[in-house]
Amino acid sequence: MECDQPAVLKNAPALLAAGKNSNVLPEVQAALKAEEIYAGLAGSYWPDLLVLQAHVILASGKDSNAAELATEMRKTKIAALVDDSEALRALIAARKGDHDTANSLAAPLIKDSKRPTTLAAASVALGLGYLEKKKFEEALKAFLELPVFLPDQTAFSGIAQLGVAQAYYGMEDFDRAITALETFIAARPGTPEIPIAESLLPEWKHRRTVVQEAKEP
Repeated sequence: MECDQPAVLKNAPALLAAGKNSNVLPEVQAALKAEEIYAGLAGSYWPDLLVLQAHVILASGKDSNAAELATEMRKTKIAALVDDSEALRALIAARKGDHDTANSLAAPLIKDSKRPTTLAAASVALGLGYLEKKKFEEALKAFLELPVFLPDQTAFSGIAQLGVAQAYYGMEDFDRAITALETFIAARPGTPEIPIAESLLPEWKHRRTVVQEAKEP
């Protein structure tokens, strides 16, 4: 069966990159309802829409709702959705600080999966774990997977962009950290991570000044 790709799957990456999660979610849900009768058929876009819905909800800070969707995805027993479910569970665990669980779920997916949605969630989950362990170079590499290798996977780019800035700061590359933070704040107004970024910015600028002055003869 051949289906026309729902417009939201084409338009979502740009909207999500701009932090317009609330614009995307109603369109995804409407498209899901329309595709539901084709859910079990080859060529249906229903699985892609279900994953996108879960990603948008998690990126909006509604982790418990995303966890419910991950369970729903796993129950379908569709291989791709099961992998996406595991990657979501990994990211949810990482956001709670349960990095051992996150790593056990995400690491095999990074090794074996080629599905962009799976890799995006798993990469960010691992990045958060590396940040916690102060492995800043590894964290930077994990977060940069999204813009470099998965440019259409923008639902989690807010989490990743903040992670990139935090990794640079941990490496004491203050100029890049501050630039990354300022770029993030300008690009994604209204997303859940923005208050964190705005609170960090003056602190980081002060720290850069202190370090620079300490180096002066």
